[in-house]
Amino acid sequence: MRIATWNVNSIRTRLDHVTNWLKESQVDVLCVQETKVTDDAFPRDPIADLGYHIYVSGQKSYNGVAIFSRSPLSHVSTGFAAVLGESVSDLDEQKRVITGAINGIQIVNLYVPNGSSVGSEKYAYKLRWLETLHLYLKALGTGTQGAPSTPNPSLSVGISTLLWKIAIFMMQLGEKKWLWRPIWNGKRCKRF
Repeated sequence: MRIATWNVNSIRTRLDHVTNWLKESQVDVLCVQETKVTDDAFPRDPIADLGYHIYVSGQKSYNGVAIFSRSPLSHVSTGFAAVLGESVSDLDEQKRVITGAINGIQIVNLYVPNGSSVGSEKYAYKLRWLETLHLYLKALGTGTQGAPSTPNPSLSVGISTLLWKIAIFMMQLGEKKWLWRPIWNGKRCKRF
């Protein structure tokens, strides 16, 4: 099975690029982040016309995640509250998590908050979000709390700026190359 991830930075703006790439690559699953569109306005038809099932969790202008899959997904959920309960529902106002299973693999598609500068309100939000992500992944793996008994293994994909080095696949003017850049913040990495 071929699974890919792509931060599209607006699915409506990049729709032609996404559909052309899906035709060319023929991946089984594509996880996208930063869709920047509400669920009801998501451009489903061009992707569905290529034979993909579409699962979305979006919001206007910001964030948003989606999974496109050639086969139907099971155990689909959006946000943390679906698994961890209402005590974390405030973190779901920003649409950053969607999960589904295919062929015995649990796919967790994430758009991790940037966090801005150390000590800021956004930074505190990111640390809390990462702590909640840890609990969420643990609950998914064990089928505890509100999590259904889900398949193992799990695959977490998405965009994050918290690793020492991150591989960013650059696609500019048809040129494909890997770009490695150092990104470091000890607290963020420890929380992750």
